[in-house]
Amino acid sequence: MDLVRNNIFHRAEKQDAPVEDLYAKLWDPLDDMWWREPAPNARPHRPRLDHFLAHVLTAETGKKISVRELYAEYRAFAVPKGKPRFDDVEHELQLLERYVNRPGFTGE
Repeated sequence: MDLVRNNIFHRAEKQDAPVEDLYAKLWDPLDDMWWREPAPNARPHRPRLDHFLAHVLTAETGKKISVRELYAEYRAFAVPKGKPRFDDVEHELQLLERYVNRPGFTGE
């Protein structure tokens, strides 16, 4: 997930987006320790955030997503064939935020 986060915010910088504001508003909730804990009963043993992102990608693409190849899977989703899927990184992060705010995805 660190690679995914770095990729997202690297692209935000290239877009001259307000990186600190985007991070504070849309990514910081995902940095909560709850998301960093191993997902219970999940295989492979990875943080909840990894499994969350894999489920988001599955819901959005309808394809089976490999948690072990999460960075490549996310990159292929966000920038398919080198063309960004989203108008800007803020819209990309808002997609994740919508899933985080669904019932059952609270870190509480």
